[in-house]
Amino acid sequence: MARITKAQAQAIKAARAAHFAVGNIVFSGYWGEHSLVLAFEETDAFAWSVTVQKVELIAGQWVATGPARSHCTEPSTKDRIAEQGIAA
Repeated sequence: MARITKAQAQAIKAARAAHFAVGNIVFSGYWGEHSLVLAFEETDAFAWSVTVQKVELIAGQWVATGPARSHCTEPSTKDRIAEQGIAA
């Protein structure tokens, strides 16, 4: 496996932080569901975690439909930001 450069690590870190910004609604292509980002912690390019809560759009409002959970799975190309900056 090739090593990544410092610039590549910074780009990965910035993209991850933008995707998992607190208040974002993110869509998981793998699970086919939306989650609200409640918290994002990062100590370096490789040590991080995000806390999310499953939500559904009901009558125009995002409603929590599951408990909060934490993970450290990188966003895939199938994942996207559905909405930015919803109040967490």
